[in-house]
Amino acid sequence: MLTIFINLFLAVCLACVLWMAHVAAPVWSVVWGVVFAVAFQVGVGLLLRRKMKRVTDEIQQIMMGAQRKMQAKMAQWQHRPPSSPKEAQQEMERDQRAAIAQALQVVEKLGAYNKWIPLLNKQTDTMRMQFCWQLKEFDKVDLLMPRAMLADPMLMSVKLARMYMKDAPTEELAKQFKKFTSRIRYGQGELLYGAYAWMLLKRGDVDGALKVLIDAETKMESATLKGNRAHLANNRPNHFSLTGLGDSWYALWLEEPKVRQQRMNPRHANRYF
Repeated sequence: MLTIFINLFLAVCLACVLWMAHVAAPVWSVVWGVVFAVAFQVGVGLLLRRKMKRVTDEIQQIMMGAQRKMQAKMAQWQHRPPSSPKEAQQEMERDQRAAIAQALQVVEKLGAYNKWIPLLNKQTDTMRMQFCWQLKEFDKVDLLMPRAMLADPMLMSVKLARMYMKDAPTEELAKQFKKFTSRIRYGQGELLYGAYAWMLLKRGDVDGALKVLIDAETKMESATLKGNRAHLANNRPNHFSLTGLGDSWYALWLEEPKVRQQRMNPRHANRYF
């Protein structure tokens, strides 16, 4: 944002100098001022993007390094199984937490550019919130979420999940869900619809969950949601399951996988979600 004000100030100064020094007519002074403003904005934008890319590349390298480390350990355990699966799981989780904590430290470097790039503070707050969510640091998530950009269905699902964790009234969940679903395009929101139906089912609203899944069928193709709709329609709510959504479902921390080893899939270690 600061670059815009500086850019406008310099462009106006240039136009005034050209006009007052009789170097150019008033109209051409304005034209050269606009040309300068565009060139300045493009140049500064390229410079800032290059600096930001270095930071984001560093974050990516940290997460990819964690991924390679997990893959190496899993390959090693195939030849020499760990003494305890539980200890192996805990070790993998410690490594992942360490990588996320390191990435969070790097994210702080982006704060230096907040004054120069519009909405960057929202982007960095969103990134911080994602990492804090993975670390289950929910107090920090609650502070960051109002400032984050909930622009994709995964983050929308996180918002709903946190509201559910805090025992938000069903009416508030419904209002937030309706707001989110009005933003997404056809084919999106499988996790959002599934998670909301799960919440309603947990609160005993089978009919409400069924209506959500019926509505979902008009918005997307999802074997998981379709199967669950059939279970509810045939009075089998105990068969409702979102395991078909994989890691994205378990990343909401609403349900533990029956087989915990499924959580530590190294292919997803470099994903924020």
